[in-house]
Amino acid sequence: MLNKLNLYRLVVFATGFISFLILHQFLDVSLTENVMFDYFHPEADSYSYFEVGQWIYHQTPSPNLAYRPVLFPFILISLFEIGGAWAIFVYHIVIYCWAHFLLHMAVKKISNSIIIASLASFLFLSNFTLIGLTFHGLSETTVIFGLCIIIYILAKRIAQEISSERFWSLIILAISLLVLVKPVFLIPALIVLVLSAYMLLRRKLKIIKSIIFSATISVLMLIGQAAIVKQNFGEFKISKIGAVTYKNYLFSQVYVHKHQMSRAYSMQAVNEMSETELKDFATSNLKLTIRTFCYNIKDNIQADPFMQVYKDEECSKSSVQYMKVYNNSLFYFLIVIGVLVFFQIIMIYKSNPQRSAMILCIFMLLLYMVCITGIAYGQRDRLIITSLPIWIFLGTLMLNPKDIKSGFWLNKKD
Repeated sequence: MLNKLNLYRLVVFATGFISFLILHQFLDVSLTENVMFDYFHPEADSYSYFEVGQWIYHQTPSPNLAYRPVLFPFILISLFEIGGAWAIFVYHIVIYCWAHFLLHMAVKKISNSIIIASLASFLFLSNFTLIGLTFHGLSETTVIFGLCIIIYILAKRIAQEISSERFWSLIILAISLLVLVKPVFLIPALIVLVLSAYMLLRRKLKIIKSIIFSATISVLMLIGQAAIVKQNFGEFKISKIGAVTYKNYLFSQVYVHKHQMSRAYSMQAVNEMSETELKDFATSNLKLTIRTFCYNIKDNIQADPFMQVYKDEECSKSSVQYMKVYNNSLFYFLIVIGVLVFFQIIMIYKSNPQRSAMILCIFMLLLYMVCITGIAYGQRDRLIITSLPIWIFLGTLMLNPKDIKSGFWLNKKD
């Protein structure tokens, strides 16, 4: 028999699935291999993952191996080999539902409020861009699932349901796996590894097998990925995509504004610059670069939805209009979250500095996820979508009808 807790969990998971079945009907999209891989266009991101997957299975050479870590392409092509585009679509639906479940349960665990957890569910499930991404061979859905796992682990630690050692061993492994899906998580992963090493050396953590195992596996995975790039392209890096993105987007964008040239010419000019010339260009145009970077962040947050079909304004009209309001509101909501988190950290610092530091770390991850969008543009709201579970988790937990001094962050056991 199902007890009340298991029944509640089943209802939460089923709600995510039923919501998906209903809401995806509002999108003007059908599932085909061409849609999943953007008609196999050489410049499409989904096709770049496909190509790396072909290298894994058939050793087919691809320049995209320099830019795409191997974990997500391996998942993608393994599913494709088993059941084509439908197998990938089913995988995306499953992790979409699990991500929602984990986020909902994490918010409920901290807030002890079904209403606030339901608000988190609404914000997650009503994002049509995320629903639309399940039809494409892109990494965003997998990244969001990974972040929801991390958020759930954080919630269990805040609620004192797992030990500090168990928490660190799980976080180390989870964040390192995300690096092999999207290389922007390399910096957070390195910070986590350094912090865990520091705490072990200062004997703030017990040296247990799970932490040593997680750290070893994580370091080996990162070294393995860097070794693949080194062997094929001569550079010991997780990915070379960072430098390419800076040149082809942010710096070429600054060049366009500076010299009033076409984007194609600007990209060519920037890519022909040496590293020294590029640094000199950025330094001499520092104000313009910063202004362009900040504009990109705001523009990416308030961007048109990913699933919008520009050739036909009537396609997915209701969901597109909803997402435009959603994204425009998000910019101001993120500002409010930042202000509230600041005051929340101050309020609970004296009573629980460790908890205050943990909230700050969650906020810093959100800030990092938002700020890295500033180096690129023109991808609609795909660039900001991966921050979805973090801002929902923080934002819903800033609601504080019970205790204005501590919020939901302080457990009664403290």
